[in-house]
Amino acid sequence: EWGLLDEGRPEEGLKLTYKAGTSCDGRTGRSMEYHFICDPNVPGVGVPVTVAGDCRFMIIWQTAYACPTYPTHYPLLLTWSVGAMLLYFA
Repeated sequence: EWGLLDEGRPEEGLKLTYKAGTSCDGRTGRSMEYHFICDPNVPGVGVPVTVAGDCRFMIIWQTAYACPTYPTHYPLLLTWSVGAMLLYFA
């Protein structure tokens, strides 16, 4: 399951979750989460760091590939764009 690390701040990065793995303690299924952290200064794809647990495993991965490729502040961008068009065509 893909999602944002923070719905209110898409520039933070992405997460990928795998659930319902084999049982690890008789009642809980193993799960794995990849946290792809946006860092435009990391060269290449970056290097993952694994943080393991008993039932839940997490891999934290800083990479520029997790950064949005579009502006994340559309309301502000839209305001400036409309204002510029109004001034241009007035």
